[in-house]
Amino acid sequence: MTSIPWFSTSNDTGDVSPIDDLVGHTTDEAMDAALAEHDGREAEAAREQYRTTGLPHISPDDAVAAHLSPGEGVVAVRALVSVDRDGAGDVTGAISGPLYLTTHRLMLLGGSPVTVDLSVIDELALVGERLLVSLRDGTGLDLQVAGPRLLRVQIAAALMGARG
Repeated sequence: MTSIPWFSTSNDTGDVSPIDDLVGHTTDEAMDAALAEHDGREAEAAREQYRTTGLPHISPDDAVAAHLSPGEGVVAVRALVSVDRDGAGDVTGAISGPLYLTTHRLMLLGGSPVTVDLSVIDELALVGERLLVSLRDGTGLDLQVAGPRLLRVQIAAALMGARG
């Protein structure tokens, strides 16, 4: 089975995803469409899981543990995300690194860490395969991330939990 390093292409039953059949046999557009469809299914499954069992609690790794406040838990981790502040599109302004979604914040621990309190997030929007995070002060973040639909659901669930 061929897989893509940043996400599993198998579900718990061991079935092979339709993405595996496309790898090496199709156009970039078809692959992008398959990845978006898979991301949408993952997002819907996560949404249902959060409705029934609440937010997941992930053990913090060494990189984020020192940054957590008492009572703050890790909800999701993405190994590599590129963040452009304010969506300016300036490649030199983009920061890359691991992204941690906690019960209180979004934290990108790259060369120049970015921390956003969940209380200042105004809106989440998908633009193509990017996730835009609009903040209450009129600024925003443009996230280049694998699985933006799933991340949007994860952030929305953390927002609901934080707002009580």
